[in-house]
Amino acid sequence: MADVVIFDVTLENLLLFALVMLMTMIGGRLVYNLVRNTVSEYVSRRGSKILAKVLQYSIYVIGVYLGVVVFLGVNNLTALGASLGLAALGVGFASQQIIQNMMAGVMLTFDRRILLDDWIDIVGTIDFSIARVKDITLTRTILLDPTGKLIFVPNATIISSMVINYTRSGFGEVSIPIKVQFTEDLDRVRKVILEVAAADGFVLPNCHCVKKAKLETILIKSKMGKMLDRGPSLEAFKPQVLITNVSGLEISLSIRLWITEMQNRDEIVSDFSRQLIDRFNAEKILFSEVK
Repeated sequence: MADVVIFDVTLENLLLFALVMLMTMIGGRLVYNLVRNTVSEYVSRRGSKILAKVLQYSIYVIGVYLGVVVFLGVNNLTALGASLGLAALGVGFASQQIIQNMMAGVMLTFDRRILLDDWIDIVGTIDFSIARVKDITLTRTILLDPTGKLIFVPNATIISSMVINYTRSGFGEVSIPIKVQFTEDLDRVRKVILEVAAADGFVLPNCHCVKKAKLETILIKSKMGKMLDRGPSLEAFKPQVLITNVSGLEISLSIRLWITEMQNRDEIVSDFSRQLIDRFNAEKILFSEVK
């Protein structure tokens, strides 16, 4: 029985080509996992990931080249380029979203706006406040939020969105609204709030001395102080107590704090609020709300 021929290629060779592509994908993934699991003991996670990706993509390129040349019989470079171009065009129309995410993955690899273990926030797109970068694949970024949920975000979403990287800055600002009685001495209220903030090891600028030195180094390198017109010193990031509203018998205040470890923001704010409530009660300061 004569061989079935499709586009000048026998059916047997087409099946072998498909098998080679399948084995190439599996082999690339196996090599990636093997390198990540072994090399990570000797180099950083980021270094092992870069090496694993290079080897994985090298296997993909070699597998595709051999499959096209050996089994499809395209050994002319011009014909090979034309064949791959037509194939890419066809795949592109069928899977535009996948191509976009792959290109975005390549961009994330080179511009390094986010790295493994960074704590980030994707503004206005994903329904979470902050999460840690657990892995970055070719098409998606895997995040782990403080509650233990894994979040799979398409790389194109990260490229097209505003991303806040708290790890790069080392600290961030939080706002805590409170309400006190109109009859309270605001100077005394402010003094108590600042004393509670000064005793908190997570609130700038009075954090632990080692952590403080590290944050000042980050501040200088990232030029964050220059962007905020505050200068390269954590002393400029002092707590503020602002009046936001006066209504009836109450005065609304906003406590602005710069804190470290933004990944633990909720716990830090909760502990600060508890300490503040205890001080208010001890000082007999009348308040109606601390959020």
